Amino acid sequence: MQKFYISADIEGITGVAHWDETSPGKNGYDEFRKLMTEEVITAIKTLKEITACEILVNDAHGNGRNILLDDIGVGVKVLRGWSGHPNLMVDKLDETFTALIYIGYHSKAYSGGNPLSHTLNSSKIHKLSINDKIVSEFTVHSYLASYYKVPVIFLSGDLEAALEAKAINPSMQVVATKEGIGDAVLTRSPHEVRKEIKEKLSAVARRIDSSMIIPLPEKFNLEIEYTEARFAYKNSFYPGVSLQNPKTIQFSATDYFEVMRFLAFVAL
Repeated sequence: MQKFYISADIEGITGVAHWDETSPGKNGYDEFRKLMTEEVITAIKTLKEITACEILVNDAHGNGRNILLDDIGVGVKVLRGWSGHPNLMVDKLDETFTALIYIGYHSKAYSGGNPLSHTLNSSKIHKLSINDKIVSEFTVHSYLASYYKVPVIFLSGDLEAALEAKAINPSMQVVATKEGIGDAVLTRSPHEVRKEIKEKLSAVARRIDSSMIIPLPEKFNLEIEYTEARFAYKNSFYPGVSLQNPKTIQFSATDYFEVMRFLAFVAL
């Protein structure tokens, strides 16, 4: 039986334009957690229509307790909260999964693709680079999927995130939910987005192959530039880390799991 992994975030969900809409108890949150749930359920139902399968959904935003569970369906498990494992937003991903799917992902820190653009910790990290390239949460976790030899087949999220994903992995399918314009978004209709998620995920899930596994570099050189010097100073004491300047640390590894372990301790 096939196994699919869905990692769901909220900043790339259709219409989300402000941090309040992503935060429990704030104005708009209830509306957009519902839209997040509906986009996840669209992906679940699409996969279930294609084949008998097991599905693991990781509620990978904020406190990890956003997705409404009533309509998830049978044969689906949801990972809620954060275990502390270095796999971060793809906790419990391993070699047994058929494919990885991203719902509601967003553009990277140091970009204008979304008013909520960030990578891992929006309050601490100004930018995160791997091998001299500024990266997103999509790239960070897709390299880990490659480490486990799991194809990455689909992403929905803001336009910049969708374009980045497609450029890195042309074999996958993407759906752009909205476009960031300064401190605003130009958003599509949730119904239109869900229709396209169903169409494109259905098509790509029928033709999964090894071309959807992103090539892994032989070595990883990471730099994290923080928003404040105190974060860099503290995290410079992680084994193997060097302080490049008052706000920036550097770390290198050849094993990608060591990269994830590093990020779990210094990037959250």
